[in-house]
Amino acid sequence: MGAVVGRRNKPWIRTQDGQWWTTFRGKKTALRVYGEENEAEAWKVFHRLLEGILPVKQPLRTRPRPVPKPTSPFVVVNGVIPATTLRCDDTLPPPVTVRDVIDAYLRDAGGRVKPDTLRTYRGFLDPFAAKWGHLPAAELTPKHLDAYADGPKRWGRPWSHDTRRAFKLQVFSAYLLAVRTRLLDRSPFAGVKVPGGRSRGADAVYTDAEFEKLCDAAGPHFRPLLEFLWLTGCRPGEASRIDAKDVVWEASVVVVREHKTKHKGKTRSIPLHPDALSLLRRLAERSPTGPLLRNRDGMPWNKNALVLAMRRCRDRAGLPTKQMYGIRHSFATQALIDGVENAKVAAILGHSSTVMLSKHYSHVAEQTRALVEAVAKVRQRKTPDRGAGVSEGQGDAIPVYVALPQPTPPLQTWALPPTLTDHFTGATIGNGSGG
Repeated sequence: MGAVVGRRNKPWIRTQDGQWWTTFRGKKTALRVYGEENEAEAWKVFHRLLEGILPVKQPLRTRPRPVPKPTSPFVVVNGVIPATTLRCDDTLPPPVTVRDVIDAYLRDAGGRVKPDTLRTYRGFLDPFAAKWGHLPAAELTPKHLDAYADGPKRWGRPWSHDTRRAFKLQVFSAYLLAVRTRLLDRSPFAGVKVPGGRSRGADAVYTDAEFEKLCDAAGPHFRPLLEFLWLTGCRPGEASRIDAKDVVWEASVVVVREHKTKHKGKTRSIPLHPDALSLLRRLAERSPTGPLLRNRDGMPWNKNALVLAMRRCRDRAGLPTKQMYGIRHSFATQALIDGVENAKVAAILGHSSTVMLSKHYSHVAEQTRALVEAVAKVRQRKTPDRGAGVSEGQGDAIPVYVALPQPTPPLQTWALPPTLTDHFTGATIGNGSGG
């Protein structure tokens, strides 16, 4: 016989008294919620019981008194019997707070996202819960989010548009999960639109001169990393984790073991430019095993070290607004301008589809398409006059394009018939032409 799989625990209603119950720690436990129409409230109490918010109570030994029919609006309030109709040993469960919603969201995220991503979630939500966690979840409004986003921050700098958008998306996602798991009936942010993100693809692009200045300002250990990013267009995190065993020298590729689309079942390989392959060979001669791109201490670059090194480097180069990810944007922009197909550019960059290209590099496609259309309009319906403007002895003739005049269509004349017939009277009427 196969293994017996137990049913998932959930609230259930007892028909004889109309009360919602559940099985908790092997014992039947009353949720103190009555009526099939209050299933959502029973789920709320059930979640609070699992999270340890409510004390564990023994089931009632005797059948509770029947619930009176609702003769006034005070019989059932928000799906819970008010204190006026409860027995003296019953207590009202506390309302779901903002802290409850955020804690449930972070617990769910802990099992499905990477540790770095979870730290980002906590960086947004934990300080917000410390300020507004006591508020009932249903009373949180977009004004609370705007006031918090506009308020002072511990690092002194105000949030950018994209940071504000990311924070709101995290709060909205937490409430969406609460509704999906029936911790809340509905989200107060239902129907609220999140402002669109701003693509920094066009602003972050490096020119050749700017990248040369950046490399000149970089140290001997940081410069190889910048050059590798410029030649391959890979992510900085991917380059910092390249190990000697990950390089397939014969195929000129790097097999990336930890990458952004791994959870989607995708494989990631970085095709190497000949100069990038030569760079890795020189680094492999110095470090035959382990990470190839290392800092001055001989350790692989981590996220904080990359941020600090880039900040010092760009300040020395006089490029205070440039980011390391702009090197990747520059690679993609140049590839699209050179006419490389979108699917191939997406594969080189490690995207699972071309959606990211459309989002961040649409300015390149629009610019190229507009120029092509402009050229077609300039040369539309024109023919070259190769003899015009060339005198004898000038060598090769320079074609001069002359617009040909369009012929004027002939005027059309219309002749009236000699007689006209009145369709109402049947009389014949002359046209006055003397006929």
